Amino acid sequence: YCVNESAISLSPSPSLSNPMEQTMGPTLHPTPTRKVVFLPPISKDPVPKSPSENIERIQHIIESVESALQSEVFVFVTSGGALITSSLYTYEGFLSALLFYSNTGVNDNYFYLGGEESVNEQINMEVEFGIANLALFIAKMMTDTIAYERCTPDLLTCGLS
Repeated sequence: YCVNESAISLSPSPSLSNPMEQTMGPTLHPTPTRKVVFLPPISKDPVPKSPSENIERIQHIIESVESALQSEVFVFVTSGGALITSSLYTYEGFLSALLFYSNTGVNDNYFYLGGEESVNEQINMEVEFGIANLALFIAKMMTDTIAYERCTPDLLTCGLS
């Protein structure tokens, strides 16, 4: 769970006995109260290896958008607003790492690119799940590290071990 020291609390809900209060919605006001947020548990089970068909299909998709990834993702913004190609994060490094973690993995954990396709599905939703997982990963890396040309070796965001 996470404790937030500067949470915004809602005023108490209106009572049913007072009709005037029923028409008024809750109001926001900052208070120095603590708010506890419960996050879903992290699974202790290893992340399974995705089928090779999913990995190959997603690799093909990534290769088809290589130029967009190089010009829009693996860049950072200078204080003057210019886009500069990242020297820490490259398309080649990204693709190499993705294929390694999808195919070889570490300690029976793999980068999840979707599971086995169901025979009843017209569209392989598992590949869609893999693409969504990859998009979330890229978005997280863009906002946490790539955009600032920052590397946090303790979190292995630079590929350092």
